[in-house]
Amino acid sequence: MLQRLVILNSKVYGRAEVRLDDTDSLQLVGPNNIGKSTLIYALNFLFVVDGNKMSFSGQRRGDKETVHHYFPTPNQSFIIFEVYKHSYYCILVKRDTEGELEYYRFDHEYQEDFFFKNEKGQQRLLKFDEVRENFTKSGVTFTQFKNKSEVFNAVYQRGKASESVVWLEDSVKTDGLSNNFSKVYRYLINTKLITNKNLKEALIIADNREHEGLSFSQKNKKDINDLLRINEEIKAVRSVQNEFEDFREDVNKYNAKTKIVSELVYAFKTQYQSSINHLESLRIEKEKGIQDTTFNINEELKPREQTLNRSIGNREAEIKLKEESLIQKQKLMEEINAFEGKQFLINALHNLDTKRKLKESTITRIENQKLSSDQIEGKIATLKNKSDKLNNQIENFSNQLIHKITARQEDKKLLNYIFSSDFSSLPASLIKKKITKTGSPLSIFDGSIQLPKDLVLKELPSVDTLKDELKDIKKELAENEELLKAIKDFEHQVVELGRIKHDIEAINEKLKRLDSKPELEKIIESISDDLKTLKKDKEQSERNLKSLVQEITRQTTSLEVLKDEKVKLEKRIDELHQKKEELEQIDVDMLEFETSESLDELYNKIRIHNKDREEIKFRKDKCFDTLKYKIKSAHANEDEFIHYLEEEIACLNDKERSIDGLLQSISTQFANPAFNLVRRYQEFREFIYNKFNIKLSSTRISDIESLRIELLDNRKIIEDLKRISAIHELSSQTTMDFDQSENLKVLNQYLDNGKKISFDELFDIELHLNIKGSEKKVDLKDQVESDGTDRMIRLVIVMSIINRLALNDVNNKIALFVDEVGTIDEHNRPELVRFCKDHNFIPIFAAPQPFDGFGKYYFLFRSHGKINVNENQHAIKRENLNISVN
Repeated sequence: MLQRLVILNSKVYGRAEVRLDDTDSLQLVGPNNIGKSTLIYALNFLFVVDGNKMSFSGQRRGDKETVHHYFPTPNQSFIIFEVYKHSYYCILVKRDTEGELEYYRFDHEYQEDFFFKNEKGQQRLLKFDEVRENFTKSGVTFTQFKNKSEVFNAVYQRGKASESVVWLEDSVKTDGLSNNFSKVYRYLINTKLITNKNLKEALIIADNREHEGLSFSQKNKKDINDLLRINEEIKAVRSVQNEFEDFREDVNKYNAKTKIVSELVYAFKTQYQSSINHLESLRIEKEKGIQDTTFNINEELKPREQTLNRSIGNREAEIKLKEESLIQKQKLMEEINAFEGKQFLINALHNLDTKRKLKESTITRIENQKLSSDQIEGKIATLKNKSDKLNNQIENFSNQLIHKITARQEDKKLLNYIFSSDFSSLPASLIKKKITKTGSPLSIFDGSIQLPKDLVLKELPSVDTLKDELKDIKKELAENEELLKAIKDFEHQVVELGRIKHDIEAINEKLKRLDSKPELEKIIESISDDLKTLKKDKEQSERNLKSLVQEITRQTTSLEVLKDEKVKLEKRIDELHQKKEELEQIDVDMLEFETSESLDELYNKIRIHNKDREEIKFRKDKCFDTLKYKIKSAHANEDEFIHYLEEEIACLNDKERSIDGLLQSISTQFANPAFNLVRRYQEFREFIYNKFNIKLSSTRISDIESLRIELLDNRKIIEDLKRISAIHELSSQTTMDFDQSENLKVLNQYLDNGKKISFDELFDIELHLNIKGSEKKVDLKDQVESDGTDRMIRLVIVMSIINRLALNDVNNKIALFVDEVGTIDEHNRPELVRFCKDHNFIPIFAAPQPFDGFGKYYFLFRSHGKINVNENQHAIKRENLNISVN
């Protein structure tokens, strides 16, 4: 078995050493993308050998890029597989300068001294020539495998006697650089490769059925063809005897009907031409009547109708306009008649004009003098004071001092002057002596004043004078009060002035319209006269139009009658044409025949007889084609065919005797191989259901209660094989049996195609899971369940297959790789380890962190350079692991 895997100087690893012989399981622990998969995928170079079948991460094959990844330096990059089978030996892999792999064997366990040399306290990896020299010096046999076939044979041997890496069961078959084991093992390296198709192939390999099959060639086809041909001829002739009698009878009936139709067609065509000529003459006559009537309607009557319609339309438009105008004028007249009298309007206009002038004067005065309400109020107060004084003066006029102080009027004037403000305003130079003493009663004191010589005395006011003065003051007071009111409500005064002006304009408009009333009366009278004239003209035009329309209707009716008659004639002509064309399609030779029957009677008779003839012909032709098809005849002539078939019926007994000799030579030639292939497939089904599925069912995976493979038979191929295997001990009587004849046809088809039936064509597979009582069908090209469950299912299936191919021996353990073990839950991991241990597998798990349940752990750490992994520094047994694992 494989004891140790060593990688020296790859792109990722400087030195990596993993031992497999001291544990039942191990885990590579390290961060993602550090190279865990790269380390384990190196198993490809031992167990697969054929580079085209190798599978690395990312679905890469063993191409030159992959080879350079593992062996960057041709003479200083190595992979060593240490094996123990009866004794230790190693297989060394390197590449040459062309990128091709080279395999070597040295008969010794792996030792670092063979590959490294201590120089100045450091180890240096030796070149290949130096390594070879070390083996020579140590007396270790070191040989190169001549080719990959030698490598393959060194890795795989049957039985325990050899020292091969893997001991195989005797049933395992080899094919070049592959055998049943290596074909399936690559799926252990990369379970993602497993699809339904690949699993099907692996199961066939596991049961050694990959070379099972059945080939057909065209050998001995002549006897089968002759047998089938003669058998078909006999069956065909016997099967058509009754049909043949009916066919012969229909041929005779058809010929009789053809004679009748030929005579009637002749009589129809004889009468046809004269009937057509007469109908054409009548049609032309109707056509001319249609043209004349159409011309008269369209060119004479219709234009006149259009002219009258336009005239009536124009009159209607004019009447409408006149009526609208009359209504408008009458409405105006009604409005004028509703106005007030002219004198009343003139008086109202005068009053409004007076108000207008007063308003305009007030507004103008306010605007021009820029008067304020305070000024006017002051003036009003003064005027009121004067008014009050005058009122008092008038009321007390006879008791006033000025009228009683003296009797002389002149003295009264003088004293009135002296007591007035005018006197007090005189110049001071008039004072001759100042008053020194005052008192009461009043005297003219003791002073002296020189009166002016030009002194003009005013007349003393009378009562009337005072009343006139009071009237003027009151008028001025009223004007000022009105002015004050106007000032305080200036905008209202402006609006009021506008209203007065509008009323003035309205009265002026009414006066103007009153003046226009006589003219309006004349206009109304004129419009009324025009309306009467227009309506009279319109009525006359309508009478003319009605008469014209009646004439058009009469002639249009006449035209429709002519057209109907023409259509009927044309229809009859077309009908006769169609009947003639229809009869011309009847393929008969006319026979002279005389009759007094009409064309329609002849046509109907022809149709009836020809329909019978066609039905007979259809039945006869169909029967003829059916008979020819059934007996595979190429005769085109019915008489020749009838003669031929009559002879075939006469010699049926001779043909039946001729096939007995052919039956003996082919009765068992093909039945046994077909029978054996069906039997081997049944054995394969028993292997799957009674052995393989039982092994699968013993493994518990998550909540999957059962796991099994279901085979889907290719019913068509299996049924064909059963038909072929059923061909045996035929006789001339059994060849007439439908089933046996069909079996021969199936065989003949396979022989014609040179068909080869391989074992994998007999079925397809389905993977069935039973989860919590529910069955689920899955396709392995997709993920089955969770990542861990999916990987677990695939591994168990492939390991179950591998286990049938490798000897079950403790010294024949098989290494396998399980990446991302963390995705497999804690319940499945122990089950997987147990399964591996029970079936002699050493699982190599990988994950970023350690998980419980494995025998040994290798810890990988990132490095500035290449990664190194060795047993002493990086490997820890489970019992010595002092960190917590999940």
